[in-house]
Amino acid sequence: MHRTAQASALADARSFEEMMAVSMTLEGVIVRPPGRCQRCGAELATIDAGTAPHAAALRCQACFALRGWLSDATLGFVADVIRRFGTQTTPIIIRRGGVW
Repeated sequence: MHRTAQASALADARSFEEMMAVSMTLEGVIVRPPGRCQRCGAELATIDAGTAPHAAALRCQACFALRGWLSDATLGFVADVIRRFGTQTTPIIIRRGGVW
């Protein structure tokens, strides 16, 4: 493996570890993703630990069904909202589309 490939692999591993650390600190945060739970119809979800390659999971707050996965960008957005404005008293709304 070339040095640049090794450096890139090391950077990817560090960024994955950082995102997993962010994921663990955001576990339990309530969000409102697009759509509803397919199992029970609830709107709200809770951030849960992810598994590689996903940054975090979304679980239905009512029935705990897997609602989907959060990307690194979306997880970063939620972390940034909490960092800037503190712990939220209402769910953070997640929309489809790019990060603005």
